[in-house]
Amino acid sequence: MNIDEQKVIADKVLELLASIDKGCILAGGAPRDWYLEKPATDLDFYFAPHGVSIDEIAYKLDKLGLPSDCNEGDFQLYERNPDILGVFSGYMDGIAVQLICVKHSATYAVGEFALDLSQAWYREGRIWTTHEFDLAVSKKIIRITNSLYGNGDAYVQKILNKFPDFTFVGYSVNAAGW
Repeated sequence: MNIDEQKVIADKVLELLASIDKGCILAGGAPRDWYLEKPATDLDFYFAPHGVSIDEIAYKLDKLGLPSDCNEGDFQLYERNPDILGVFSGYMDGIAVQLICVKHSATYAVGEFALDLSQAWYREGRIWTTHEFDLAVSKKIIRITNSLYGNGDAYVQKILNKFPDFTFVGYSVNAAGW
């Protein structure tokens, strides 16, 4: 599946999710991959349905035709992040999707991502990036920005394998420092 086809699916899911949270976004790997001109392997959507229980969210997702199974295995990857309430996994039009329910705004979650090279999001037909992401791309380096992801070492290796022209340089000193 090419990038344009993936964007059509992303736009469809975002339109449906907007009935739960108008600030929903596609974030992390897919926007990063598209920015670097590679198709994504899956689509991770972030949304913040304030004041609604996980069961109510699952019900709403199911009614919208979106994945509504809260997957404990997927949630374990994110369990260090106190902002994540649940992870719903499934497939939409032939691609794996995760709907990640967060406490605060979806864009707030992007700044908490474990790697600077993952700090990108897609919404309204456009890829948005953080300053850290832009620096990582311009310098072709990858830094760990926090330890909220449960599979850190394996995740770093996966990203290095996907982008062999990047160099892992370790942990960031702080969010803005190199």
